[in-house]
Amino acid sequence: MLQNMSMSKAKSGMLKNMGVSTKLAIGFVSVTVILCVVALLGYRGMSKMDGETQTVIETVPLSNAAMEMKFWISESMTLAMEFFLQKDQRKLDIRWQEYGDTVKEFDIFCQAVLNGAETSEGTIYATKDEALRRLIEQVDQKHDSEFQPSVKGIYDLMTAQISKGSKTVSSAEQAAMDAADEKTDEAAVAMLTILDQIDETAVSAVESSTTNLHNVAKSSEIQSLVLAVIGVILASALGVFVARSISAPINMLIEEVGGLVKSSTEGQLDIRVDADSFGWKFRDVAVGLNEMLDALVTPLKVAAEQI
Repeated sequence: MLQNMSMSKAKSGMLKNMGVSTKLAIGFVSVTVILCVVALLGYRGMSKMDGETQTVIETVPLSNAAMEMKFWISESMTLAMEFFLQKDQRKLDIRWQEYGDTVKEFDIFCQAVLNGAETSEGTIYATKDEALRRLIEQVDQKHDSEFQPSVKGIYDLMTAQISKGSKTVSSAEQAAMDAADEKTDEAAVAMLTILDQIDETAVSAVESSTTNLHNVAKSSEIQSLVLAVIGVILASALGVFVARSISAPINMLIEEVGGLVKSSTEGQLDIRVDADSFGWKFRDVAVGLNEMLDALVTPLKVAAEQI
């Protein structure tokens, strides 16, 4: 208990003897630390928001690319069905060229997702998600090894039918056409299913990033507000502390001087200011006041003794 009291007195003495400039420096350093923490938290929040924003920027075009790929698969399917309706080789070749254009468009968006590219729909960033890359590669593989050969088979069957010059279709030819049509449909459905999965994954990623953006912004706002309040409180406490550090010794010194004046008028010339009760420069003032009184009173005492 006595040890705690002595430590408390020691700390009090340290504060009392500490200069105003030192106290101000400590206070300003404390406020500066608070401001630095606010800035650091703000920077971290902005970095997180920048990362989530970049995720949204890169993922939204991925969803658009998946939709474009589905569109061009559907266009290819439509043209493949139109092959069966053609009775003229020239018209069949026109449809075949149009089908080739859909294949090129599909490949543009497929490669854009894998490698990144500027497209008619804007910039598409290469996906960094390995799972999505594997899905896109599956779609590309099915498109090249299953869908296109099936469509080419329909074109070849219709070319042979037109070159034969017969309007009737044998059962074997019809069976071959049905088989090619079925293989084309199966490949298309498989690709569309995978692309739906890619689209859903992209949309989910965008929603997750949007939610994270909101949470990070809210968290940064709360943290900044709390630290700002702490900074204001600390600054206010600093102002009060400094004001009291200056005004309290002055008021005490004024009281001591008033007591000296009263004591002197009552003939009590030996009373002095308790210099040890003052800290910092005010102690020097108290000591100087005592020395001045000594300089005035000592000659008077000597003169009084000689009378």
